[in-house]
Amino acid sequence: MKVYEAMARAVADEKPGAAFTLIGNANLDFVAALTEFEKVPQFKGRIEGAVVTMAEGYARTSGEVAVASITAGPGLANATNALCCAVRNKVPLVLVTGQPDRTHRQYFNQEAFADFVGAEYVEAVGADVALEAVRTAFYVARAESRTVILDIPRSVAAADFPWGYEYRPSTADVMPERRVPPEQASIKATLDLIAASTNPVIIAGRGAHQSGARSAILEFGAEIGALLGTSLLVKNWFADDPHDLGVCGLFSARHSIEILSEADLVLGIGASLNDFTVVGGYLLPEAKIVQIDVALQLRNGTGNPPDCYVNGDAKATVEALTTAVRAASVGGVRFRTAEVRDRIAQGKAAGDPATFELEPDRGTDDV
Repeated sequence: MKVYEAMARAVADEKPGAAFTLIGNANLDFVAALTEFEKVPQFKGRIEGAVVTMAEGYARTSGEVAVASITAGPGLANATNALCCAVRNKVPLVLVTGQPDRTHRQYFNQEAFADFVGAEYVEAVGADVALEAVRTAFYVARAESRTVILDIPRSVAAADFPWGYEYRPSTADVMPERRVPPEQASIKATLDLIAASTNPVIIAGRGAHQSGARSAILEFGAEIGALLGTSLLVKNWFADDPHDLGVCGLFSARHSIEILSEADLVLGIGASLNDFTVVGGYLLPEAKIVQIDVALQLRNGTGNPPDCYVNGDAKATVEALTTAVRAASVGGVRFRTAEVRDRIAQGKAAGDPATFELEPDRGTDDV
């Protein structure tokens, strides 16, 4: 057994849901070996950046660690923008490539490149530690939600594996996921803001999606009479609900922008409420803000701290809030009136115009 075969088997034993690949000299043997494991479906790309982007999309929608493999040198460089996006979005992704020796015309310092894009770098420096490199790469991706470049030097990949195959997946070292419960003081503060509101809006983000909080949010929204919206990353999550405003922010529909301007309370659930979502606060000029997130600190796009910050898992916190609202009898219709539902329905039926009226003294040649 060659080292590349052992490493491909170890990658398969990590049980990724899919692998996204584009072969070249540096990864040809590895990808060929990985193909033998039918339990890891492979999807081919035509350019390296697209392969990484495909893997990123898979990881972000499935919640699983994604695997990608592209060739070294110029091939890795072709994925620069895609890797920067994956790193900044904290995507759990393992990118397998191979390092040529220093005399090869395609050689460049791939560890420095990983540092440049912000990815973690793991190198299989020898046959005896090759499987440990795989385990480390997947552990970092899983436990820290990071993008990792797993570099297999060609000289190492082609060497004989020095002993019988035995591998313990990184899942054995990753602690079970724990839902962070909210503090009662934060629940009470949020309850007071809900009781004082007349036009509440819920904006759910990727954190809510990852928490599986959709049903809990629908129940909570109905209880407090809140309209529903999302960040761009979970577009259409509430599309079948008559109180859905769709994407909130720079991509909001016109009717949603008008309705959001009337909100007096916004509950951001698993959403960073960044500048793309709140447009510097101009989208929600009169609203107090509650943010619910597992991060200990989070800066939103208003330029000001939230009126209430709840550190807790989205689903667990929303369920706790629903219980508290019912116990305190502060539920109500609020923003969910027939008139508002009609405005939403009419706005969705009309859609946003594809063209806009021009000023009288301007023709199309002036645009």
